[in-house]
Amino acid sequence: LGPVAGYLPQGLLSLNGGARAEGELTLLAPFPGKARLGLEGRLEEFQISAKGVVTLPGLKEETPAEVAFRYPGYGVEIHLGEAQAQGTLFPLRLAGYGRLPLYYPRYYLQEGLLDVKSFFLYEEKGTYHLTGNAEVLRAKLALPEARAKELTQGGVELWL
Repeated sequence: LGPVAGYLPQGLLSLNGGARAEGELTLLAPFPGKARLGLEGRLEEFQISAKGVVTLPGLKEETPAEVAFRYPGYGVEIHLGEAQAQGTLFPLRLAGYGRLPLYYPRYYLQEGLLDVKSFFLYEEKGTYHLTGNAEVLRAKLALPEARAKELTQGGVELWL
């Protein structure tokens, strides 16, 4: 994930016979997001949950997201739009499925819809493995906006 940055401008932390935290979280890195954050349990056993929206590269802006992390066991459950995944973070073992609305105009994809039938992501001895089955339901391709402007303003040069 790289560095994580954000802020929790107003929050609550309670350690009265257990742990509880809540508040509005704004994530700045590794990707932008806003969520309602929660933590419940004891220091030996707790669950952190977040519900809000994220803007991830390749997905439509402000995709609804829910994440739950459980300790001990490092269990994680993720809902991203219509897609979901669950498994563990340590060791990394994630399985999931669902539809993802795609958007990557910088690389010609103006609009798309990917139906992930199944995927399995895991780490083994420092190597990440991803297997899965997906179907492209829709893909609208076009020149990136900046490239289209270049072509219409100055003509087209072809290099052969």
